[in-house]
Amino acid sequence: MTEESSNLYSSSDTSELPLSEQLISEQSIAGTILGSIIGAIPGFIIYLLLLVFFPFYGVLSYFIPGVFIGFFAGFMGRGLTKLHRLIAALITLSSLLILYFIFEFKTLVLGLSMINCVLAAMLANRRLNREQEDAVFEYKIGLKREKI
Repeated sequence: MTEESSNLYSSSDTSELPLSEQLISEQSIAGTILGSIIGAIPGFIIYLLLLVFFPFYGVLSYFIPGVFIGFFAGFMGRGLTKLHRLIAALITLSSLLILYFIFEFKTLVLGLSMINCVLAAMLANRRLNREQEDAVFEYKIGLKREKI
């Protein structure tokens, strides 16, 4: 049972892949969708609790769901493309519209929804260090590095 092949919790061996292909292979659209939905639950609970107990902070707390959805989508989806951002923004918009119709908010909330969607989309991508950013950029433009 000490062999690495019998370990059910180890990830697949990607050490032979270049860094760019390794990062791109780790993306998951299902993870982005699931992360967005999971992030929406605590985000909206915190927003509604702050709205009930501290109504003066309603406008400031309105951006909490977008932050939670974006961070959870980025963490679980590990996305690098615009598709992952779009999915997070659409899930944010749809959940805000559902909340809008359930609680019959004022029309000002619809204007703030777009800001919330942009915030979720900005945070939905995976954070990379400089080496990873360069590797993904070179992969996208088709530049291959020669190994010395």
